[in-house]
Amino acid sequence: MIHISGGFESNRPVLEAELSVSQAIVRVWSLDWAKPVAYEVHPDTHVMALGLRVPESGSRMSIHADQCSGDARHPGRLAFIGAGTSFDAFFPSGALRILNVESDPDWFETITGFRPQWQPKMLSACVNIQHPHLTQCLLNLAGEVQAPELGSKRIVESIVTEAAIYIARYLNRVSAETAVPSQVLSNWQMRRIATYFERMSGYMPEVGELAAICGIGERHLRRLFKQTTGKTISDYARDVWVSKTKRQLADTSLALKEVAGLAGFSDPCHFATAFRRATGLTPRAFREDFLASGETPDQLTIGLACGTQVPWQIGLHS
Repeated sequence: MIHISGGFESNRPVLEAELSVSQAIVRVWSLDWAKPVAYEVHPDTHVMALGLRVPESGSRMSIHADQCSGDARHPGRLAFIGAGTSFDAFFPSGALRILNVESDPDWFETITGFRPQWQPKMLSACVNIQHPHLTQCLLNLAGEVQAPELGSKRIVESIVTEAAIYIARYLNRVSAETAVPSQVLSNWQMRRIATYFERMSGYMPEVGELAAICGIGERHLRRLFKQTTGKTISDYARDVWVSKTKRQLADTSLALKEVAGLAGFSDPCHFATAFRRATGLTPRAFREDFLASGETPDQLTIGLACGTQVPWQIGLHS
């Protein structure tokens, strides 16, 4: 059903023809007014609208969804108004004759496999659809509705289904063209970063090297890395370093001086200072606490100091 408000107090639309089929109601309306008219429409069905006679200029139309709106623009001959949206229109004086195809949104999704996810550009694109084949389909539909003959209902059902598929294809293309590029690192990029961290010796990674293996710039990498992991590269690297160093400290076959070297420090004192700042414990105190806990080194690979998954496990099995 279509709910109309405003503009038609003196001149209501005239229903010229109507034909109902299982999936849709097809109607031909005519309107004629002596002065400009503005009105709003709130459909609870999907509506394909084809102008059979439209004003040449001066018209404006825009479509609105819950969270966004399309641009106001001159309507084309063919438009689509989705269920649950609304549109407002302005027409100068003159005559308008229009074909409306109202279809159930659940049927539309079942037959096409597409459910519109409204964005401003898609709403704007629905005001003026340039699609010669679909236009011809709806012209044929208007002919069947205005002068029904034997088998018209079957033909109308077929045309309505075909038109729905063409609309869905059109909206799907618009959706693909307006899709927001991914704002996170892809799985393959995370796998390369994971491998880099696993093989890294030292405290901090070379951001330029990370950017190069991901095929993006350093600034872009820093932004996407933060959005993907919730951390800066330096914070993440620190957690990797702490996790790896804890595993090495848990291995009592390694002397503390050896662990310092593996952690990227030639001076054990500097190593001890860095480890204490990161964990609150000296390397020796951590080793003693770990041995007293009865845990095994393998248990230290489960999480980082911050409690999240260790970096070299992220994305490896995605």
